[in-house]
Amino acid sequence: MRQRVRYIYIPLLLLAVLVPSGYYFVEWSKGGEGDGLYSRQWQPVEGFGYWHPDQFYQSVESISGEFEGRECVTCHESVTPGIVADWRASGHSQPASGEGPIYCSRPQEKFRS
Repeated sequence: MRQRVRYIYIPLLLLAVLVPSGYYFVEWSKGGEGDGLYSRQWQPVEGFGYWHPDQFYQSVESISGEFEGRECVTCHESVTPGIVADWRASGHSQPASGEGPIYCSRPQEKFRS
């Protein structure tokens, strides 16, 4: 009789411990930067920060103040020259409307036809 009790209580005790710890482990493993079960093991490529900014992008808050578009371009020429080259090659730097370059600080709704 005593041995039969062990066969019942030991598995129940193991279930009572292992099931909650399994749920805890799954929640813990989801605690990385991304979404999903393996988010702790996966680190995003730098470009993903711009594609899904709410999830990955962490802004550099060392720049404060409000700047005009030309000042932004001047700063970006030294920090990210590739972005400036792409902007200059696009229609934003010389729009067909002739109203001047479209900077980030200038709403684009004016230039839609």
